[in-house]
Amino acid sequence: GNGYHSLALSYQTAPVWQGEFVAHPLDLSLEYSLGQVRAPTGQANRDLLRLGVTPFARWWFSADSGIELGVGANVFSGTRVGGKDISTALQFGSSIGVLHRLRSTPWLIGLRLTHYSNAGIKQPNPGQDYLQLRASYVFP
Repeated sequence: GNGYHSLALSYQTAPVWQGEFVAHPLDLSLEYSLGQVRAPTGQANRDLLRLGVTPFARWWFSADSGIELGVGANVFSGTRVGGKDISTALQFGSSIGVLHRLRSTPWLIGLRLTHYSNAGIKQPNPGQDYLQLRASYVFP
């Protein structure tokens, strides 16, 4: 929002746990990510790098479609991005998303909403929200 953007490269592990919920598959995996957030043009300190690890639970409500939830830890390269003071380099990320496997291909597409916040460790705690369009390749 407000002209802030994010770009990330992520690696998600194979499921570390698998089960069933309401007669559909449920799995848990870890996602490691390296990203950059960018403030609107014309601001000082426009870019911050971000390194994160997030456990994700994925519930497959059909053979090819599911929802995912994750909460993890992220370290940012600074505490100011553009005109926004985020107070701490440690930020927690909470995510919810939908995903779909493209049949007969190794590709997944999805949409995810992620909120970063320092969880009230220090004020101010303005938080950052990002709507992410995702494309994933599943290696054999």
